[in-house]
Amino acid sequence: MRKRVEMHRLEEMVRLHRLGTTKHEVARMLVMSPNTERVYRVALAAAGLLEGPADMLPSLAELRAAVVMHHPPKVASQQVSTGRRAARAHRELHDAGAGSLARVV
Repeated sequence: MRKRVEMHRLEEMVRLHRLGTTKHEVARMLVMSPNTERVYRVALAAAGLLEGPADMLPSLAELRAAVVMHHPPKVASQQVSTGRRAARAHRELHDAGAGSLARVV
């Protein structure tokens, strides 16, 4: 699962962009890949958070909301163990009347 960037780093990203720092410099200064910088820059720009004075930054809650709206967290799919799957298939065969034939398959 992809780890999200800390909100204070995003706050610094906003400040740097508002100061006119290039995207490559922002990525280098925040020690993140250019791709990661782009993902968050696009999300923050879509929310209009990269515009404004550098000394009046959005709250951490606003940053979080912008990121979650643009990139909602992924929910892990429910995994079923193979033992449970096999037991369920055996039970279905038994209920269907296969009886002892279930082991022949």
